Amino acid sequence: MQMRGKGRLRRTISWLCAGLLLLTLAVYRYQTAPLLTAVEFQEIAAHAPEVKPLTWPGYGQAAVATKDLGIVATHGETAPQSTASTAKLMTVLAIMQKKPFSDGRGETITFTADDVARYSTYVAGNGTTAAVSARLQWTQYQALQAILLASANNISDTMAIWAFGSLENYREYAQEMVRKLGMNETTIGTDASGYDASTTSTAHDMALLALRVLEEPVLRDIVQQQIVTLPVAGVITNTNVLLGQDEVIGMKTGYSPEAGGVFVLAGRHSVDEHTQDIVTVVMGAPGGASRVAQQDAYALYASAKENFSYQQVVSSGQPIGSAVPAWAEAIPVLAKESLGMFVWSGAPIGLQLPGADIEPGSQDAGVLTVSRGEWRRDIPLTLARPIPQPNLWWRIVARGW
Repeated sequence: MQMRGKGRLRRTISWLCAGLLLLTLAVYRYQTAPLLTAVEFQEIAAHAPEVKPLTWPGYGQAAVATKDLGIVATHGETAPQSTASTAKLMTVLAIMQKKPFSDGRGETITFTADDVARYSTYVAGNGTTAAVSARLQWTQYQALQAILLASANNISDTMAIWAFGSLENYREYAQEMVRKLGMNETTIGTDASGYDASTTSTAHDMALLALRVLEEPVLRDIVQQQIVTLPVAGVITNTNVLLGQDEVIGMKTGYSPEAGGVFVLAGRHSVDEHTQDIVTVVMGAPGGASRVAQQDAYALYASAKENFSYQQVVSSGQPIGSAVPAWAEAIPVLAKESLGMFVWSGAPIGLQLPGADIEPGSQDAGVLTVSRGEWRRDIPLTLARPIPQPNLWWRIVARGW
């Protein structure tokens, strides 16, 4: 009897040890095994309206762009061609990068005998100019007005030399600047005015440039001005005759025998309380001035804005998907922010959930990426409620060994 009692005791102890081992393993698994829940994306789509015909010019090349969407459409030739005076947009942007100011004046420019000689040279060559005299002083702001409104070739070169020390230094700086802007088909020529045909670009690249110019408050302000009075130069009227027409906020004209008519137009398009800048560029217009290019750039702008609609792509609190833990009911995944944007006709917006593994107790569900071309915006996502912790039974049994 005593031996049988000892055997039962040993068996009992063995079972207790085995049970303790199993319990230890279960607790270890409960504490260490990762429990992640992936988000199931709910397909949503932004409406892409039907494309309406664009009024493209029947010559040269043209482009349409906006700040958020970048280049949305191009047409015609793709080879670089002379920019004429629209090259001055590169000049003034480079000057603002090198010599920035925001006080409405900037530094003081004192003109020299060399500047007077440069003025005389351009007058003899029938170039557009603004008169200066030796020891005349302008503010940096006034000089930029002469460049952008009067399209003064002499002031463009004078200011490039003032800011960079020489036209060669300007050319080196400006070439790197346009490269950084993605203007890969643009070459900075021998002057800073575009009078020489060696500065070349494309409508695509000039549209990118115009978008960047609009980001500079000083330049944005000046291109909208119709008339100014400068010492010695007198009254200067903007060569952009479209100013004051529906939504046009400016930009730059250009003409040369090599380039034909060139025009970069910027307009402020509104839909209810929502606004966006639209840029159109026309290059290679026939005729002896930029008037044809201006008219055609405006016609392109008018047709382009008809292809934009403002849409609420995502609303705060909108269900985007669900998280379905294996041990609990599905939990809605919601957008934490709203996103409205202008949509270009025929170009659907991409909506992508890169994927997020959510741990129990967390409400962070990653991001929804909204895209159109190179444009991206991330919308943070959240769970309607935290994922609960699984119970011991699921961790040990339902999950399986």
